[in-house]
Amino acid sequence: MSLTQPELELELALHNPNEIELKVRRIDFTVAFGGRDFAYGHSDQGFVIPKHGAASVAVRVVAEIAEVFQQLNELSASPEPDFGYVMRGRIRLARWPVPIPFLVSGNLLPDDRPS
Repeated sequence: MSLTQPELELELALHNPNEIELKVRRIDFTVAFGGRDFAYGHSDQGFVIPKHGAASVAVRVVAEIAEVFQQLNELSASPEPDFGYVMRGRIRLARWPVPIPFLVSGNLLPDDRPS
């Protein structure tokens, strides 16, 4: 760990809509906030997502502190700050030759927040 790249732990909830269980070998991802990448993470911890089920996994995330401070500065200066995020990455499954890409987006603030 360093002062310029602090490590955090993030809990990911993963859902499997498929008819078969998914044996995950590895997950790699980046997180963008306000349109810019500011953290990346991975997990080599193997786990299984049951068919038509869900699983959660703790992953280590490394943040780029300079990006975090820059984005906080921009958010504080904006009359209508954007708290949207995008997480994109790949999941590697056991006995599957190619990584499976994923993309998840959302907002850190609820839609029904007061104006």
